[in-house]
Formats: sequence, C-alpha cells, structure tokens
Amino acid sequence: MEESTKKIFLQTAEQIAAKICRDAIWVGNRCNWLGDSREYIAFQPGVVLSALSPEVYGGTSGIALFLAKIYEQTDERIFRLTAEGAINHALSLINDIRPEVSISYYSGQLGVAHTGVQVGISLNNPTLIEEGMAIGIQATKQTVDTQLLDVISGSASGIPTLLFLYEKFGHEEFLQTAIQHGEHLLKHIEEDLNGYSWKTVGTHEASHNLCGLAHGAGGIGLGFIELYAVTKDDRFLKAGREAFRYEESWFNQDEGNYPDFRQPLDVPSQIHRDSSYMMAWCHGAPGIGITRVRAYELLHDKMYQQQAERAVQSTIRYLKEMSGSQQNNYSLCHGMSGNAAFLQYAAYVFRNDTYLEIVNDVSLAGIEQYPKNRLPWGCGVFGGGETPNLMLGTAGIGSFFLSLYNSTQGKLPPLWPGVLNLTH
Repeated sequence: MEESTKKIFLQTAEQIAAKICRDAIWVGNRCNWLGDSREYIAFQPGVVLSALSPEVYGGTSGIALFLAKIYEQTDERIFRLTAEGAINHALSLINDIRPEVSISYYSGQLGVAHTGVQVGISLNNPTLIEEGMAIGIQATKQTVDTQLLDVISGSASGIPTLLFLYEKFGHEEFLQTAIQHGEHLLKHIEEDLNGYSWKTVGTHEASHNLCGLAHGAGGIGLGFIELYAVTKDDRFLKAGREAFRYEESWFNQDEGNYPDFRQPLDVPSQIHRDSSYMMAWCHGAPGIGITRVRAYELLHDKMYQQQAERAVQSTIRYLKEMSGSQQNNYSLCHGMSGNAAFLQYAAYVFRNDTYLEIVNDVSLAGIEQYPKNRLPWGCGVFGGGETPNLMLGTAGIGSFFLSLYNSTQGKLPPLWPGVLNLTH
C-alpha cells in the first residue's frame, strides 16, 4: 500500500474524531451527544433525535473507545479530553442499564466496565482502570439465570469479555462467571437433528431460531468456543460446534448466505415472511464468517477456514455490487465498514492480501462518496442521518479507518466481539 493511502486512512479517522469532539455537549467533566435512533412513535417505528445512553453499541462508552484509540495514535489533546468526558458520562449512568443485560459487552454494565479499562490503558489513567474493574466485578454479582443470551444483549458477548478481563488481570471471579454463563447457555439449548440453536427473540418475531453473529447461533457458538479455549471443557466445544452445524444446515448455496428469520416490525405477527438474506456483521455471511475465522484461529479446523472463505467470496461479491451506491451506509453493524472489516480480519488470519485490495477499494470509495463531496457519512439508522455512536455511526466508521491504518503498521489484533483494533 502506498504511503499516501495510509495517510488518507489516518486523516479520515482524525477528521471523524475531530467532528465528534466538536459536537460533544459538556456538563462538568462529562460529555454526551445527540444522535438518531429508531423508536416507536404513536405505535409506528420512526426516527427520533435523542441523547445517547452509556452502553458500547450505541452510547458514549463506544465513542470513548474510539477517541482513546485515536489519541494513542495521534497524541491529540482534544481526543483525550473528550474520551475522558465520554467514559465519565457512561460510568455515571451505570446503574441505569437494565439488569437483564448487565453481562453483555454491547448493551450492559460489563461492556462499560471493559471500555473503562481499555480507555484507562490507552490514556494511562489508573483511575479509569480501577473504576472499570470495580464495575466489572459488580457485573459478576448479577444473577446469571436472569441474563439474556445473545451477543448484543447477553451471555454470548459477556463470556469473551470476562475472559479478557481474567487473562489481563487474573481475577478468578471473571473466569468463574464466564463458566457460569456457559452453563446458562447450555441450559437454554434447543436441539434438533440439525444441531443446537437458541430462542433469542419471541416466537411471534421469527419463523425459526436465528442464525448470525448478533442474535443467532453463530455468536453464541463462538462464545462457547472462546470458553473452551480457556477451560478445555468438551461440553463447550461440542455446543459451539453444534451451533455452527445448525447454521450450516440453513446455508443457501444460491444466495451464498444464511437466512434472516426475523419478522418485520411493521408486519402483523400472524403473517410470516419468506426468508430474507442480509449481508452484514449482525445478520448474514459477513458476521457468520467472523465466527468461523475466530474458530479457525482457536481450533485450527480447516472446515471452519473453508466456511469462512466461502463467506469471504459472498461478501466480496456484495461489496462490489454496492460500491458507489447511493444507498450505502458505512456502519459497523450493517454497513460497508463492518463487511470490509470481516475481509480485513480474514486477510490477517489467512495471510491473503488479495482480500485487502477489496477492503482498500471499499474504503477509498467511501471517502470519495462522503467527505470528498462534503456529505455526512451514511450511517446505520434506517431513515436517519449521521449519528456519532460506535456500531451504527461515525465512531465505528472512524475506528474502521484507524484499523486500516494500524494494519499497515502490523498492529492488527484478533477480532472479537467485532470491532477491529479495539477489544484486544
């Protein structure tokens, strides 16, 4: 990659970070932002502008994570100050998070705790590390059986986050809580001839138990495999493999993808649609491909490499079809950045630089489409505008461009739960 292209990636991340800092709303040592989200208005789904919550997925801790990481790269003081303000806001609202999602990385207290630790490390701020650790320990005290299951809301993302904290700091309660959440997921298995799956949404919301990273068998299966890698408990290995087998039973060769069984919110519950096929981190081949790449890293099973590379080819076709489309969004959750990040991860693990050529093309096309034309970035809130958060907005887009720059410096780490260069 040419040096000028590397600089473009870093400059793009810096521009995004600067705009996020400019738009922060401060009170004392805390800051927040306004952003678009989809909510029900008069019983109909619509877009509202509201203050951000504290969690990683759509809140201020996710923004703090990006700003702290880009501060590490640039030493820009405003990035540090705003990262501290954002995480201070998240920590101040920790008790407002719903108890049933407390163990989730993306939605819960544990994600805020992990972010506090990561931001503290990036900013060399021991106080933030201590506060993050204290909240992490508090999250381990929640009743396990009340927790939700999937990656976005529950145990499946809590497990690798707990394991990270255990391996980083050696506190036994993190490991024991991860094991307890593995047991929790085992209790909720729905087994059939095709493998293991989980009911993560209501019966009226989906025609079958879901596939996928965010809410389906793929994300839960990977949580089991992460747990097996540390504990060597064969029950967890079997559950992970059976979860992946369930997904493979639904793979559609013609689509090169896995069906999304969710029921649209605006369709009466008694009417089930035919299966659709998203191509995203959250649902579909890219996210499922991430689970297979990580499983290959941990288990060295060629079958998972083959499944991952099949997902790579589907993702490449999709990105080429969508490149330059006016309907593009570049969010991590269900946009071009999230899909390209999967290719970047696969290129790193499988040592295949041809995947990176597609990643670079997608990235440069986004720069041409948005900042070069002085347009706001296309974000992931359907019907909404630019929003600053991590998984749907510009903090995630910025973190993707930062990861592109860092990967050229040989710094690309393992990817989990889905954000490059942030969680390990």
